[in-house]
Amino acid sequence: NTFHAHHFALRWNAPALADMCKVGDDSPTTIANVQPEIFKHLLYYCYGGKISEEHLQQNAKEIIEAADRFGVVNLKLEAEACYVDTV
Repeated sequence: NTFHAHHFALRWNAPALADMCKVGDDSPTTIANVQPEIFKHLLYYCYGGKISEEHLQQNAKEIIEAADRFGVVNLKLEAEACYVDTV
């Protein structure tokens, strides 16, 4: 799968992911060990989207791991709170 994102949105919301991409470089960056659906949620969140409680509960562990890996702190905190409620 291919996802498109603006570098400024990544720099502001997912600094570790932004570090993987070079400004002005349009070539794809390979992201391994993240399911496409989880990565889609992460990017949606970076652009100001709200992930539903249902999706957070269903994918809490994976979202926590991806958010931690890419530096999306607030998403990680939301997913952790949701995960605690389901365990």
